[in-house]
Amino acid sequence: MRELPALESLSKAFARKDLIVLGITRDDAKTARATLQRTGVTFRNLIDENEVAFRKLQVRGIPRSFIIDKAGVVRADLPGAMSEAEFRAELRKVGIQ
Repeated sequence: MRELPALESLSKAFARKDLIVLGITRDDAKTARATLQRTGVTFRNLIDENEVAFRKLQVRGIPRSFIIDKAGVVRADLPGAMSEAEFRAELRKVGIQ
């Protein structure tokens, strides 16, 4: 959850540059909505109670971040919590400024 403020900031900063921040949670809908409201997160979130997305992305640890391009290719797989500066550095590595 430490990375949520950084992701929220990035979602706002890059909104006009076609960057979409999408959170995925395996919490039940009630818990997920309460968490999002409590933390002030406004970026899109997928409630994945059945872990379909988790299995497809082979998520084994949380938090985990992916940078996926428009063609659906995973450009970066980033395990662990990251600061906004670290996320920005990873975005620059794949050509997102």
